[in-house]
This record gives sequence, structure tokens and C-alpha cells, in this order.
Amino acid sequence: MRHPLPLAFVLLAVPAANAAAQAPAPTPVPESVALKKSCDKGGFPDCHTLATAYRRGEKGVAKDAGKAAGLLKKACEGGHAQSCLDLGDMHRTGDGIDKDVEKTLVYWQKACDGTSGEACARIGLLFQEGKDATRDLTRATAALQKACDGGVHRACRVLGSMYEAGGVPAKDLARAATLYGKACEGGDAEGCGLLAGLIRAGQGVARDLAKADAFFTKACDGGSLAACYELGLANERGQGLPRNIARANALYTKACDGGEARGCHSLALFYRDGVGVPKDLSKAVALWKKGCDGNAARACLELGVVYATGKGAPRSVSDASSLYRKACSGGDMRGCVNLGAMYAAGGEVARDLRRATLLYQEACDGGDAVGCGRLGRMHEMAEGVPRDMDKAMALYKKACTSGSSLDCYNLGHAQRGGQLFTRDPKQAGIYLKQGCDGGVATSCYELGLMHEVGDGVARDPGRAAALFTQGCTGGEQKACAKAKAYGR
Repeated sequence: MRHPLPLAFVLLAVPAANAAAQAPAPTPVPESVALKKSCDKGGFPDCHTLATAYRRGEKGVAKDAGKAAGLLKKACEGGHAQSCLDLGDMHRTGDGIDKDVEKTLVYWQKACDGTSGEACARIGLLFQEGKDATRDLTRATAALQKACDGGVHRACRVLGSMYEAGGVPAKDLARAATLYGKACEGGDAEGCGLLAGLIRAGQGVARDLAKADAFFTKACDGGSLAACYELGLANERGQGLPRNIARANALYTKACDGGEARGCHSLALFYRDGVGVPKDLSKAVALWKKGCDGNAARACLELGVVYATGKGAPRSVSDASSLYRKACSGGDMRGCVNLGAMYAAGGEVARDLRRATLLYQEACDGGDAVGCGRLGRMHEMAEGVPRDMDKAMALYKKACTSGSSLDCYNLGHAQRGGQLFTRDPKQAGIYLKQGCDGGVATSCYELGLMHEVGDGVARDPGRAAALFTQGCTGGEQKACAKAKAYGR
């Protein structure tokens, strides 16, 4: 049986309770203090959190790079991989502490040896790029492979590009495709685009244009402007999907607006030629300027032509020559050829045959057929170099084989006449046919003359008449006279 409390106790208890309710709340302990206590006891993740606070000036502490570095070092030595990575980053950039790439590598390597795939990726990229450390592709390959295996998808993509390029590691297009695929599956848009390029070319994987376009689309939608440009090309040319100029225009515009300079160049061609848009040369020129400023070599070349001809902008030989040089240095060998032609001709620039020869050599070495042909003529005519007919013949052959129809004609013409090279009508007929098939009207005419009399080829008046007609259609007046004589 309970007994009621005495009245006096009840009366006394009430004021006591009210007093407790009115007592001030204790001052909260700053989070940094709690983090430090945990860190001091070996809580290395909290050491890292506190270090990050000191780097940023957060959680009630002022910015202090020295304290941040000390905490990161403690956590790193305790096996916390992210702290090793961050400390390496601080030494890489000199973020409040000494900039020291060697220390960066020590800490990144410790992080990589732990659980940080990101650290492995950074080591791989450092040795692959060779900017802040001596280039070491063997070490880069190993680090990037570990990073890729650890789920760092850009590492898979970069490693794939190394296998595609060859050298170290050895070229392996199938391996490159697999790595690009892994990067793409992980959300790396550039990886999707690079895989699409291999699929479109049938390199390392089966050629499938529709599949390539699907990957280009995925890459473009994922933010790869290079893929948007490539998809624009596919729509313009009808590669793997119906030709769609409006879609190509939209894709080139997206690429150009985002900073993909090649998109600006392709869009400029549409405005120059009036493809899907009204012709607008001034807009084309503006787009070429934007493309060239973004280092699209073809845009620099086209802009150089504008200034060389005065069509679209005031004529300026100095601007044209500098733009041709930029195009040449950027990998468009036509820039080398055009600049070489300016030095070979002289006039508004000082004539310099030696310089012209070097530019033609650069173009030829870069795979430009016209450059090889021009260089061949320099050796034939002893312009800028000693006369060397064997070199001239070899260069003409290289130019012809590489697709220069005019040089096929020049070679055939020379071997047919025998003035410069040993006369060889049979071989002359082969080269003249290549020239004629490539649209050189004079080559059709001379091949017609050979068939008319059976010089090195079968005598065939009917074939001769057809060739004269073809030459006449192409603008060769002597062929027109012959065709008329045959009643054509």
C-alpha cells in the first residue's frame, strides 16, 4: 500500500525542478575537437576529415596547410589511402607546402599500393604524359592497368589509347577495343567514342557502321564533343544510317559551340557551299577563324585560302602564309604544300627554293601525294636541290601510288616521250590510264594517241575515240579535235 508524500516535500520539489529547467545548456564541443580526439586515438579517417577542414578553413578551424599536411601524413602512415593521395596532391601543386614531384610519387604510390585506384591512375598519367616526370610507358602501363582493374574508367580509356597507338605497350587493337568498352560501360563518354571509331574502321573488332553510330550517339549524349563531331560526319555522309544533313548541321553546331574546333570547320563548309543552309561566306570565314583558333588544322588551311585569294576577306599574303604554316604544323600537309608553292613562285614573298623544297619534303613525309610530286619536280629541275632523276622518278611514283592523278599523268607523259627518263611505252600506258581515271583530261588524250597507233598498248581505234571524247569532256581541246575526226 503506497503512502502519499508529505505536503512539504511536494512543495519543495516543484521549485527544484523549475530551477533545473532554467539552467543554461552546456556549450557544444566544436566538431574539430571531437575529430582531433578521435585522430589522436588512431581514428585515421577522422584525421583525414580534420585535415580537409584545415585545407578549406571549415568546421571551426582556420586554413592551415601545414597542419593539414601533418594530419594527412599521420593518417597516410596509418594506412589511410585517401590521405596519401591528398598529401601527394598537395606536394604536386605546392598547396601551402613545398612543391615536390618526387614526394608526390612516394605518397601516390603508397595510396596505389593500398586501396586507391585513383592514385594508380594519376601515377600512370604522370608517366604517360612525361611532363612533370621522365616519361616511362612501361611504368605507366602497369599503373593504368591497376587503376582500370580498380574501377577507374578513364584509366581504361587511356590504356586503350596506348594499345591502339602501339610501341609500349605493343599495338593490340583488340585489347584497345576491350579497354574502351570497359571505360564506356563505366560511363566514360570518350571511351565510347573511341570504341565507336574502332568499330567504324573494323580495327580490332568487326566493322559495323550502325553499331559504331550507336556508340557515337552514346558518347555524344554523354558529353563527348569529339563524338558529336564524328556522328555529324556519319550523318553527312550516310555512314551506317540514312544521310541527314539537318542532323549533321545540329551535331556540328553542338560540337563547335562546345569547343570542338573540327565541328566549326565542317559547319563552315556547309555555309560556304550552301549545304542545308543558305550560302554565307562571311559566316563560313567566322567559323573557320573560330576553328583555327581552336587548332583545327583544316580550318587554318581554308582560312589561308581565303586570305590568299581575297575571296571572303581582304587579300593578305602574310596572313595566308602564317595560316598555311599553322595548318602544316597542325598536321594538314596541304598547308605545307601551299606554303611551299608560295616560296617556289616568289613574288609577294621572297623566292626561296630551298625552303620550298623542305616544305614539300615535310608534306611528302606526312603522306601528302601532291607534296611528293612537287618534291619530285624540284629534284627533276634542280630547284633548291641538286638534280637527281632517280629521286624524281621515285617521288613521282610515290605520288601517283598515293593518289595524285596529275603525277600519274606526269610520269606517264615522261615515260611515253623518253626525254627525261628511259622511254617505256608499256609502263607509260599504265600511268596515263591512272591519270585519265583520276580526271586528268590530257592523260586521256595521250592514252588515246597510244591506242590509236598501238604504242605500248593494243591498237584500238574505238578505244582511242572514247578516250578522245573523255578528254574533250574534261576540257582538253586537242582531244576535242581528235574526237571530231572520229565523228564523236
